[in-house]
Amino acid sequence: MAAAWGRLAVVVTFGVLGVFAMFVINQTAQLVALADRISPVLGRIVLWTLLAAYAGAALYIGFQYARLPKPLRPPASKNSPDYPRYLAALQERLRRNPAVQGMPLETEADLAAAMEVLGRKADEITRSTALQVFLMTAVSQNGSLDALAVLAAHSRMVWQIAHIYHQRPTVRELVSLYANVAVAALLSRQLEEMDLSDTLRPMLSSVLTSAIGMVPGLEAAAVVLVQSLLSGSANAYATLRVGVIAKRYCGSLTMPAANALRRAAFAEAMKMIPSVVQEGAKAVTGIITEAAGKAVMDSVKRIGTSVKDTAARGVQQITHGVQQISHGVEEVAAAGRDTVRRVWDRLPFRRKPAPAKGDDAAPS
Repeated sequence: MAAAWGRLAVVVTFGVLGVFAMFVINQTAQLVALADRISPVLGRIVLWTLLAAYAGAALYIGFQYARLPKPLRPPASKNSPDYPRYLAALQERLRRNPAVQGMPLETEADLAAAMEVLGRKADEITRSTALQVFLMTAVSQNGSLDALAVLAAHSRMVWQIAHIYHQRPTVRELVSLYANVAVAALLSRQLEEMDLSDTLRPMLSSVLTSAIGMVPGLEAAAVVLVQSLLSGSANAYATLRVGVIAKRYCGSLTMPAANALRRAAFAEAMKMIPSVVQEGAKAVTGIITEAAGKAVMDSVKRIGTSVKDTAARGVQQITHGVQQISHGVEEVAAAGRDTVRRVWDRLPFRRKPAPAKGDDAAPS
C-alpha cells in the first residue's frame, strides 16, 4: 500500500510540475507578445529578462537545496554496528547547526538534548502551520481549494522542519513520508477508537457559547459554525500528524518502526490539537463577532438616519400645514369681515331717510 501511494505521489508531483510549467510558458508568451506589439526591441528585452529571472530563481532554489547536507540515515537500533558512526556524523552536523550553537555535544545524552531543542522548534512550526490550515479551511469551505491549500501548507512545513534539523531530505524520503501519512490517515485504527469530533465538539461549543452567545441573534448560527470549525479541526489534526511524523523521521537517533511511528504521531497530535483548535476557534469567532457588531452598528446608524430623516420630513410637513392653516384662517377672517360689513351696512337703522317732496317745494 505504501509503495502504491508513493508511485501515486510521484505521478501527481510530475503532473503538478508539468501544469505549472505550461502555465509559466503561456503567461510568458502572452507578456512577450504584448511587449512585441509595442516594440520588437522591447519584446526581446522582456523575453531575456524573464528567462534570466527564471534561471536565477531555479539557481537560488537549487543552491538552497544543495547547501543543506545530505540526510543521515539512522540505524534500525542502537545495537547496530553503524550506530557509533551515525552518532559521530550527527555530532559533526549538530555543531554546524546554528539552532544548537553553544550546547555540549560530547555524549549521547547531549545529542539527545540537542535533538529535543530542535524538536521544540519543529513543534512551533507544526502548530503555526496547523493553525493556518485551521483558519483557511474553516473560513473557506471550498473542497478543491482547501485540498490544494492544505497540500501546499504540508509541503512548506516539511521543508521548514528539514531546515531546522539542517538536513536535505531526498525525494524518496519525502515520498515515503507522505505515503506513510496517507496510509496512517486512511487505515489507522486509532481514529476508529476515538472520534475526533466527539473530542473537540465540547470545546468548540464552550468557546462559541462564550464568544458568539454575547451577540443577540447569533445563537442559532453557532450550530452551523461548529460544523465549519470541525472541518478546520480535522485538517489541522492531519497537519499536526504530518509535522510530527516529519519531526520523528528527521530527529530520531534510530529509525522508527512504521506502526510505532503512527501510534506516536497519533498520541502527540492529540495532545497538540486542543490548543490549536481553541486558539483558532477564538480567532474565527472573534472575527465573526466583530463583523456582527459592525453590522449591528451599521443597522442602528441606518435606522437612526432614517428616523432623523422621517422626523425632519414630518416637521417640514407640519410647518407647511400650519402655514396653510394660517393662510386659510386669514382668508376666512377677511371674508367674514367683508360679510359682517355688508350685513352691517344693510341694517335699517344704518339707512339714511329719503327727503319729503313737500319740503323741497317753494312757498306760494
